[in-house]
Amino acid sequence: MRLFAMWLHVFGKQEWCGCNPAFDQAFVDTAFERHAIEKRLPRRAIDLQTLAWMAHTMRVLTLPIGNDGLPKRSLDAIIEAVGLSRATDKHDALEDARLTLAAFRLIHAKISGN
Repeated sequence: MRLFAMWLHVFGKQEWCGCNPAFDQAFVDTAFERHAIEKRLPRRAIDLQTLAWMAHTMRVLTLPIGNDGLPKRSLDAIIEAVGLSRATDKHDALEDARLTLAAFRLIHAKISGN
């Protein structure tokens, strides 16, 4: 956590992104507290779920519909909608990060028309 805090000192002023980044932010902030480190992630985050919802409402991305009648916005639903797939069924944080980046790029291209 101390190395991560040092890394944040250099890069922490930039926006960061993720799929439901509020969850990740709470997890990391709690880890900092546990290690008595007075550091927090920057509050400006870009959420893949919000971007996917926006693309869905713009009709440039079709998200699968859940049992509640609303578009699903889990990482798995989003990567499926953009044509990506997982290498395995097992959870892997590094793969999730790579898939999140790839999904951001694909959705951005759809929205911007590239």
